[in-house]
Amino acid sequence: MICRKGEHRIETRENARGGNGKVLINHLLESEQVFNKSRMFSSVTLEPGASLGYHIHENEVEFFYILKGAAKINDNGSEYILYPGDTLFTGDGEGHYMEACEGEPLEYIAIIILK
Repeated sequence: MICRKGEHRIETRENARGGNGKVLINHLLESEQVFNKSRMFSSVTLEPGASLGYHIHENEVEFFYILKGAAKINDNGSEYILYPGDTLFTGDGEGHYMEACEGEPLEYIAIIILK
């Protein structure tokens, strides 16, 4: 199966998880295509200053791979800046926050796997 650019479902979320601004989600695969073992396999873009509010993952794990820009994150109470090539793993029962920082859009791949 091939899904070409422009064929993916695009979603815009305002104030995602209580964060600021808009989050653009390009769903690269849908849950059914991965046997309902994943809730998200997407390319995500946050404009400068946009954020995902702090939230905890329950019965799932999430991976972020930074493609472009810089991400200010709160990983279980510790703050970091991530850059292209960095990966963040959030385990079951753990939480995080993410914000596009340094004045440029943030682009990353997000994968959420169900436990």
